[in-house]
Amino acid sequence: DYQDAALLNILWFLLGRPSDTMCLVKNQVAVYPGGCLFITFKRMKSASYQGASIFHDPNDFSSCPIHALALATIMQLTPSEFLMDQLPRDTQELLPTEIGETPLRELLDVRTRSPATSNSESPTPKGPAKKATVPGIHAYVNRVLQKWSGVCQTEGTNLTPGLSSHSFRRGAAQNANSDSKISTPWILDHGGWSMSAVSKAFNYIVGTTQEDQTVGKSLAGWDLKASPPLPTLDDFDPLVLHRIRLLQDRLFSAAKGFTERLSLRDDVVDVLTATAILHYPDMLRLRPESLYIKRVQEALRQVQATEAEITAWS
Repeated sequence: DYQDAALLNILWFLLGRPSDTMCLVKNQVAVYPGGCLFITFKRMKSASYQGASIFHDPNDFSSCPIHALALATIMQLTPSEFLMDQLPRDTQELLPTEIGETPLRELLDVRTRSPATSNSESPTPKGPAKKATVPGIHAYVNRVLQKWSGVCQTEGTNLTPGLSSHSFRRGAAQNANSDSKISTPWILDHGGWSMSAVSKAFNYIVGTTQEDQTVGKSLAGWDLKASPPLPTLDDFDPLVLHRIRLLQDRLFSAAKGFTERLSLRDDVVDVLTATAILHYPDMLRLRPESLYIKRVQEALRQVQATEAEITAWS
């Protein structure tokens, strides 16, 4: 459930690219100047490299992507190269299509069709079909949304009705586009829509991390002129920091101390640790009986720390 929560959260910041979430690996997450985590990944369908700026949410810990990644990593009990190792990763045939004369709206919408629909409408392939790791990720996201829609209704929590995997793309893109200070090409580039004519038109005016960070700030709820800070462990004195490091080793046991392929960078782990500590009291108030709270409490016992200490650290 924590990995699925991170999946839904990250989809907003990736402008709804479910297939690309399967390409998010631990050793491609970095702390960037400007107060963000920057995730680099190889796009599933185009094999081009893409990046996304992820900021700490200043308003709501439950919608913060960095907090969601921290929880998902803490609850990941076995080493994995993937940030979200719960996703299905089968293979299926992708048929080449002619996109030179295809309208942009159709190019964007075709990506959300089911494999069966896409195959039935595809032209006869001119060459061998290409293999790609594109499982039923859209169906997976839709199942998660349907599952939690029922739970939210039962608990009286407001949730937009009719959400699907496609909602993240349109919703996030429209949210970013509502700010007049954000250029449309920046949104296209952040969304990875560098296809054919779009790529030719905008290839030379987009692609810098500064532009991507501008879009990322908007999606996270920051003013575009703000300088968002990342949660940090830098302000702790050496004695307290040593105790935090002991707790960190327990909580992130599946994400550090392994080969580079299986590990997050040390500065990234520090950001996730600081974020988890910062919002621990919030999570405790939200659901004190949750598996996450039990895991943190067990780790505290193992390092002989107390809840009073972690509350003070927060």
